[in-house]
Amino acid sequence: MGRFAIERPGAVKGAPLLGAAQANRLTDALLGGWQLSGIWTQSSGLPVTVQNGRAWPTDYWVAGYATQIGPVPRGSDTHNGNGPNLFADPAGAYAAYRCTLEGETGQRNGLRSDGQFSVDSALCKRFTMPYNEHHTVQVRGEAFNTTN
Repeated sequence: MGRFAIERPGAVKGAPLLGAAQANRLTDALLGGWQLSGIWTQSSGLPVTVQNGRAWPTDYWVAGYATQIGPVPRGSDTHNGNGPNLFADPAGAYAAYRCTLEGETGQRNGLRSDGQFSVDSALCKRFTMPYNEHHTVQVRGEAFNTTN
Protein backbone atom coordinates (compact mmCIF):
# COMPACT_ATOMS: atom_id res chain seq x y z
CA MET A 1 0.00 0.00 0.00
CA GLY A 2 1.46 3.34 -0.99
CA ARG A 3 1.48 6.48 1.12
CA PHE A 4 -1.04 7.97 -1.31
CA ALA A 5 -3.66 5.21 -0.95
CA ILE A 6 -7.17 6.39 -0.09
CA GLU A 7 -9.58 3.58 0.63
CA ARG A 8 -13.30 3.82 -0.03
CA PRO A 9 -13.50 7.13 -1.88
CA GLY A 10 -17.05 8.08 -2.76
CA ALA A 11 -19.06 10.90 -4.24
CA VAL A 12 -22.78 11.46 -4.71
CA LYS A 13 -24.16 14.19 -6.92
CA GLY A 14 -27.61 15.23 -7.97
CA ALA A 15 -29.55 18.03 -9.60
CA PRO A 16 -33.32 17.93 -9.07
CA LEU A 17 -35.42 20.50 -10.88
CA LEU A 18 -37.66 22.64 -8.72
CA GLY A 19 -40.54 24.69 -10.01
CA ALA A 20 -44.20 25.06 -10.78
CA ALA A 21 -46.27 23.60 -13.54
CA GLN A 22 -46.98 25.75 -16.57
CA ALA A 23 -49.86 27.61 -14.87
CA ASN A 24 -49.27 31.01 -16.47
CA ARG A 25 -46.29 32.99 -17.66
CA LEU A 26 -45.92 35.06 -14.49
CA THR A 27 -46.11 32.06 -12.14
CA ASP A 28 -43.70 30.12 -14.31
CA ALA A 29 -41.31 33.09 -14.46
CA LEU A 30 -41.21 33.36 -10.66
CA LEU A 31 -41.45 29.74 -9.54
CA GLY A 32 -40.27 27.70 -12.53
CA GLY A 33 -36.75 27.04 -13.76
CA TRP A 34 -35.07 26.55 -10.35
CA GLN A 35 -32.39 23.90 -10.00
CA LEU A 36 -30.73 22.74 -6.79
CA SER A 37 -27.59 20.65 -7.13
CA GLY A 38 -24.96 19.26 -4.82
CA ILE A 39 -21.97 16.96 -4.50
CA TRP A 40 -21.20 14.97 -1.37
CA THR A 41 -17.61 13.64 -1.23
CA GLN A 42 -16.31 11.36 1.50
CA SER A 43 -13.27 9.11 1.84
CA SER A 44 -11.17 7.33 4.39
CA GLY A 45 -7.97 8.90 5.63
CA LEU A 46 -4.45 8.52 4.34
CA PRO A 47 -2.06 5.90 5.76
CA VAL A 48 0.11 7.02 8.67
CA THR A 49 3.42 5.50 9.79
CA VAL A 50 4.74 5.66 13.36
CA GLN A 51 8.45 6.51 13.25
CA ASN A 52 11.13 4.92 15.41
CA GLY A 53 12.09 8.09 17.27
CA ARG A 54 15.28 8.96 15.37
CA ALA A 55 16.89 5.57 16.03
CA TRP A 56 18.52 3.64 13.18
CA PRO A 57 18.00 -0.12 13.55
CA THR A 58 19.28 -1.04 10.08
CA ASP A 59 21.27 1.82 8.56
CA TYR A 60 22.47 5.20 9.72
CA TRP A 61 20.86 6.88 6.70
CA VAL A 62 17.46 5.19 6.98
CA ALA A 63 15.43 5.78 10.14
CA GLY A 64 13.22 2.81 10.94
CA TYR A 65 9.54 2.41 11.63
CA ALA A 66 8.24 1.60 15.12
CA THR A 67 7.05 -1.93 15.91
CA GLN A 68 3.50 -2.37 17.16
CA ILE A 69 3.35 -4.56 20.29
CA GLY A 70 -0.27 -4.02 21.38
CA PRO A 71 -3.62 -2.71 20.25
CA VAL A 72 -3.75 0.98 19.40
CA PRO A 73 -6.60 2.70 21.24
CA ARG A 74 -9.40 3.78 18.93
CA GLY A 75 -11.09 7.13 19.11
CA SER A 76 -11.35 10.43 17.42
CA ASP A 77 -8.81 13.20 17.24
CA THR A 78 -8.23 15.31 20.30
CA HIS A 79 -6.91 18.76 21.03
CA ASN A 80 -5.25 18.30 24.40
CA GLY A 81 -3.57 21.67 24.81
CA ASN A 82 -0.63 20.95 22.50
CA GLY A 83 -2.53 21.10 19.22
CA PRO A 84 -4.26 18.34 17.26
CA ASN A 85 -3.43 14.73 18.07
CA LEU A 86 -4.33 11.62 16.05
CA PHE A 87 -5.07 9.69 19.24
CA ALA A 88 -7.77 10.26 21.87
CA ASP A 89 -5.41 8.57 24.37
CA PRO A 90 -1.82 9.56 23.43
CA ALA A 91 -0.26 7.66 26.36
CA GLY A 92 -2.07 4.45 25.37
CA ALA A 93 -0.96 4.86 21.77
CA TYR A 94 2.65 5.43 22.87
CA ALA A 95 2.51 2.22 24.94
CA ALA A 96 1.30 0.24 21.89
CA TYR A 97 4.69 0.69 20.11
CA ARG A 98 8.34 0.03 20.85
CA CYS A 99 11.57 0.97 19.13
CA THR A 100 12.51 -1.45 16.39
CA LEU A 101 15.55 -3.57 17.17
CA GLU A 102 18.55 -4.11 14.92
CA GLY A 103 17.66 -6.16 11.86
CA GLU A 104 13.89 -5.58 12.17
CA THR A 105 11.91 -3.39 9.79
CA GLY A 106 8.98 -2.19 11.90
CA GLN A 107 5.49 -1.54 10.60
CA ARG A 108 4.75 0.82 7.74
CA ASN A 109 1.35 2.50 7.21
CA GLY A 110 -0.32 0.72 10.12
CA LEU A 111 -2.71 3.57 10.95
CA ARG A 112 -5.14 5.79 9.08
CA SER A 113 -5.69 9.47 9.59
CA ASP A 114 -9.10 11.13 9.51
CA GLY A 115 -11.07 10.93 6.32
CA GLN A 116 -12.06 13.84 4.14
CA PHE A 117 -15.62 15.08 3.88
CA SER A 118 -17.12 17.95 1.92
CA VAL A 119 -20.48 19.06 0.56
CA ASP A 120 -20.69 21.41 -2.42
CA SER A 121 -24.02 22.95 -3.39
CA ALA A 122 -25.50 25.24 -6.01
CA LEU A 123 -28.83 26.95 -6.61
CA CYS A 124 -29.65 28.37 -10.02
CA LYS A 125 -32.61 29.95 -11.77
CA ARG A 126 -33.12 30.00 -15.52
CA PHE A 127 -35.10 32.89 -16.97
CA THR A 128 -36.67 32.62 -20.43
CA MET A 129 -36.39 35.84 -22.41
CA PRO A 130 -39.75 37.38 -23.33
CA TYR A 131 -38.70 38.16 -26.91
CA ASN A 132 -37.64 34.58 -27.79
CA GLU A 133 -38.36 31.35 -25.86
CA HIS A 134 -35.08 29.80 -27.10
CA HIS A 135 -33.00 32.49 -25.34
CA THR A 136 -32.42 32.08 -21.62
CA VAL A 137 -30.37 33.70 -18.87
CA GLN A 138 -29.17 31.68 -15.89
CA VAL A 139 -28.27 33.10 -12.47
CA ARG A 140 -26.21 30.79 -10.22
CA GLY A 141 -25.09 30.76 -6.63
CA GLU A 142 -22.50 28.14 -5.63
CA ALA A 143 -21.00 27.19 -2.29
CA PHE A 144 -17.98 24.92 -1.92
CA ASN A 145 -17.40 23.02 1.33
CA THR A 146 -20.83 24.12 2.52
CA THR A 147 -20.60 22.46 5.95
CA ASN A 148 -17.42 24.32 6.92
